[in-house]
Amino acid sequence: MKKIYCQILLATTLCVAFSSCKMDPPVLPANLIPITDGPKVTDPGTGTNPGTPEPVNSIGLPIGGTNTIRIQLNSANGIQTFNQVMYNDVSGILGFVGLLNSDSITFSYVGDKTGTFDLLLFSYLDYSLPPGETGKVEVTVSTMDQYSKGTIKGGFTADVVNSSGHKESIRGSFNIQQ
Repeated sequence: MKKIYCQILLATTLCVAFSSCKMDPPVLPANLIPITDGPKVTDPGTGTNPGTPEPVNSIGLPIGGTNTIRIQLNSANGIQTFNQVMYNDVSGILGFVGLLNSDSITFSYVGDKTGTFDLLLFSYLDYSLPPGETGKVEVTVSTMDQYSKGTIKGGFTADVVNSSGHKESIRGSFNIQQ
């Protein structure tokens, strides 16, 4: 019962934090090259050190373009790419929100810098983590400071259920710079 109250408190805190933030449209470079939704085997080093491959997460989808969250349900063929994203750190709880048309995804974990952490809160369509269950988040790059400025990249995986009790496995990746 204590875990349920903690999850409700966590969800309420994240909702309050995110509802007070206004998401700005992404600022795209003039020479933007579209990214396909196909899997990206390696990063040719387009990050901070051109020519040097970026770290790749081992538990989610390959990391997508800057300011994206990508997800895939095990029963779905396609990959959903959310390109309106936000990251927030509220008292050590790291929260992510992504929007794609009218669909949204939210997830959070407690962790510091790079490493593997428990996914504590997850919501996509009518899917969520079952009570008392966690998923995994692997952070491969984290330069976020105390003001939520910097870059964070990684992947996540979880077993989720929908409102009808249908179980699915979901995997995803995130690449946020703000």
